[in-house]
Order: sequence, then C-alpha cells, then structure tokens
Amino acid sequence: MNITNTAHNTKLKDIVNSLLSANEMTDDILLALYAIYDKTLSESLQIIDKQMIVKYIFKPSNRSFYVVNGHQKDSKYLCLLDGDYCGCPAFRNSSPKSDFSYCKHQLASKLTEMMNDKSVTTLSDRLQITV
Repeated sequence: MNITNTAHNTKLKDIVNSLLSANEMTDDILLALYAIYDKTLSESLQIIDKQMIVKYIFKPSNRSFYVVNGHQKDSKYLCLLDGDYCGCPAFRNSSPKSDFSYCKHQLASKLTEMMNDKSVTTLSDRLQITV
C-alpha cells in the first residue's frame, strides 16, 4: 500500500469517527454515513429497528460491550467499541488496512451508542468472566 492510500484511509477514519461521536443523529450525518457505508448502513439501521442489539454494562467498573443477534438462528456477535472488534465472519475476513471500515454489527453498535437508543443489561463485575 502506498503512503497516499494510508493517508486517505486515516483521514476517512477520522471523518467517520467524528460523525459517530456527535451527540445526536442529524440528516447530514446520516447522509454522510450513507455515502461512506451504503448497504452496510442500511443493514445496521435494520439491526437497530428490529431491536437485535443489547449493551452489557458491568458495575462498578463500567466496562461494556454490545451483543448483536445475527440473522441466522442462535448467532450472536460480540462487539467491542473501544477495541474496534466484532466476532462476525465479515470482521474476521476484512482487511486490516481498511481500518475505517466497520461491519454492520459494529456500525449498529456505534449508532446505537450515539443515538442513546439501546437495551441495557447491567451485571456485576464478578459475572464478566461467565458472559
């Protein structure tokens, strides 16, 4: 990969993260995300609309992660916002060089966090190992 592509990806990642860190979803943000993610954004919004996502918060540490139900029976994917990780096949098969790109589960988690529209389950830190 040449330096120009690396700089382009870094700038795009900064733009995406800036959009996703806004306090509210506006039409302009939605249009910008659609221009970048297209089908992935639509799939992410469907995950949110169908309430297929739950945030787990462990107290008192406030550690958290999302679990997104997949479309196949009994499939669930762990999404870590801080670590940019998802347990889905699309994430595992993605190129590490395209670090601005999120799978639909990660994008749904980030959008849910942004919109403060989430089902939250609070658990004790002692249970964190068993979840």
